Amino acid sequence: MARSRNIKPSFFKNEHLIDLQPLDRLLFIGLWTLADREGRLEDRPRRIKIELFPGDSYDVETGLANLAGKGFIERYEVDSEQYIQIEAFTKHQKPHHKEIASDIPAPPGRPQVTRHAYDVSSETRLSVFERDGNRCLKCGAEEGLSLDHIQPLAKGGDNSTENLQTLCTSCNSAKGDTTKDYRRAVDDSSLSRVQGNDGAPCPSDSLSLDSLSLDSLNLIPDSLPPLPPEGGAAAAAGKQVGKYSDDFESFWREYPKRHRASPKPDAWKAWQARIRAGVPSSDLIAAAIAYRKEQVALGKAGTQYVQQPATFLGPGERWTPYLGPQPEAQAAQQSAVLSVPTHSQEMYPSDKF
Repeated sequence: MARSRNIKPSFFKNEHLIDLQPLDRLLFIGLWTLADREGRLEDRPRRIKIELFPGDSYDVETGLANLAGKGFIERYEVDSEQYIQIEAFTKHQKPHHKEIASDIPAPPGRPQVTRHAYDVSSETRLSVFERDGNRCLKCGAEEGLSLDHIQPLAKGGDNSTENLQTLCTSCNSAKGDTTKDYRRAVDDSSLSRVQGNDGAPCPSDSLSLDSLSLDSLNLIPDSLPPLPPEGGAAAAAGKQVGKYSDDFESFWREYPKRHRASPKPDAWKAWQARIRAGVPSSDLIAAAIAYRKEQVALGKAGTQYVQQPATFLGPGERWTPYLGPQPEAQAAQQSAVLSVPTHSQEMYPSDKF
């Protein structure tokens, strides 16, 4: 029975495949649809021709030999029966989880059942995300997260939590089938910083400098002017501990949550720009509180209708209407604001997934 399979754009640029004739390449694709979930099928050229090339005068036997010669398939025999194993099939294909297990014996020396990435339970997935701080361990992104196998399944890895790490889909794709533990990069970076600073405190989520961009490290470019000294009008930036200042952390706690994660580094950069422009941090925090109360009263807190924090703090001065009376908001808040709990008491839906 033929099955639906996936074809990737890289197929058409494979330097080994392009050495084959076009119909040989089409045969290779066709074999995927005939193979079971382990990439195996019976080696019966006449039947394969009827299934894939009923109207073409194409020699399937020659095509199979060409594919085997390039290492795309293995033709083997078990108990006098002939079979085909499509190489790297489970790496590139994701059979439906209800597809029946293979009843074709594996090639000699290979496991009968292959571990599949989709065998990871949702509970395991969530626990790994939580362990890794709900962000990509390579670039720090908080959206588009996926599970990555540190040692790929095709290279002997498994679905245990110790072999899983959190990467965004972009970094996961870039990693490919290489073995790279970004959790170790985090640990090594933290250790080297402690040793290099004579025991100075180092945040536990320090990341590897040689593998990350400036933005992913949540740093401010060197070209920006330094914050004014304490005591000045812009000293309201607050004492900075770690990546963010205390006042910014207060703003972040008060700001209404969105249905998905908001980029904190972007908001931090916008915050710094406003502080350098002379805006008191107390005004920004007060505006965040007023905006949160409005969104709660309107039933929008925790939804996509909440502005991104970076937009709220941006040069458009979206925060300014919330520094004084807001007539348009007061009407909606008449029955709700009086009983709005403090921020620490409010409950918001998770914005991580």
